[in-house]
Amino acid sequence: MLIVCGIASYNLFTIQFAWGNDQERTEERYREALEALYHATGGDDWNHNDCWLTDAPLEDWYGLRMSGGRITHLELDDNNLTGEIPKEIKTLDLYSLDFRWNSISGGLKHLRKMKTLAELLLSSNNFSGRIPRSLGNITSLRRLDLSDNQFTGKIPNRLTRLKNLASFAAHTNKLTGKFPRKLCDLPELQRLVLSNNELSGSVADTLSKCAKLHHLNLANNQLEGKVPEELTASKNLKWLDLSGNEIDEELQIVFQVAFDGISSQPEHVGGLNGLTLWSRDSRIFLSEEHQLVVVQSLNAISIEDGLIEISEATVPSRTLDQTKDLKEFVNSYLLSSDSRISTIMDFERVMAKAAKNFLTKTLEGLDSKEISLPDFQFQLRPLGF
Repeated sequence: MLIVCGIASYNLFTIQFAWGNDQERTEERYREALEALYHATGGDDWNHNDCWLTDAPLEDWYGLRMSGGRITHLELDDNNLTGEIPKEIKTLDLYSLDFRWNSISGGLKHLRKMKTLAELLLSSNNFSGRIPRSLGNITSLRRLDLSDNQFTGKIPNRLTRLKNLASFAAHTNKLTGKFPRKLCDLPELQRLVLSNNELSGSVADTLSKCAKLHHLNLANNQLEGKVPEELTASKNLKWLDLSGNEIDEELQIVFQVAFDGISSQPEHVGGLNGLTLWSRDSRIFLSEEHQLVVVQSLNAISIEDGLIEISEATVPSRTLDQTKDLKEFVNSYLLSSDSRISTIMDFERVMAKAAKNFLTKTLEGLDSKEISLPDFQFQLRPLGF
């Protein structure tokens, strides 16, 4: 009996020793990659770099979230990153990479081997050149946000390989050529925002298969022709903006915002032309009722003297209290932080920070055992983000 237990103990020790060595090697690899990122993007000048380049546990480093010894989320949005993404980043087994609202330049070639990525959020930076075809090889992607950069050229056809893609935004770039028709064939795609580019071609030929989407924004491009009947009859589309193209002007107002329960408000809708707040944040997992409340609230929001105001007359009575709460929440945050906003992008930042803070506090209140990571696919849908 003693011999058997001894053998079992030896085998268990061997397994634990091997596992421990593997964990040590993994953490060493992580630290080397993160150190390279820090130096390549001006880490000394980041807004927040708490614990970076110290011996502190990685979960204490600012912007990192971990599960099972793996870094799942790298969230350095709005953190004054500059420079270019270093090649070492490809060694991180990330689920989500969030570099929004920084000043990172260069290209994305070092991201093509990050096979576990489900969320790649790079909007509002200085990335340039063509969108790499190799992004189409990251088949785990569900959210891809390349908006508000300086990308040029055509949208790669290889992106149509992303069978899990639910949200794709690349608005406010310098993209040219025709819209890849097969994008709308992607089985999971719900939200597509390509406004403020130079895309061309026939609307009918391009969009006939997009009727199953929930959110489609192609405003301010060079599309022409008639709106296909599939779109006009779609029961899935909740937001459609084709304004600023060579399309019948009478149809532009009708289809700019098409949410059930919202009456057409041409003057106000015109003021929100191209608004993609919730598409950038990809709130695709919210209930239809919650999405409706969000859009009703947004249709009533304006910015005055650095704070947000609401036009109560444009808000249905059943959502007025929630809209007022949104106003008070945002304005209280702005006043307490002695800051103001002047653009919709500023508003996006405020709301993104609020959502991130809420999520962080929620995670801190959960037992770590409740957060599963099957195949490195970090799921937080029950929290609504």
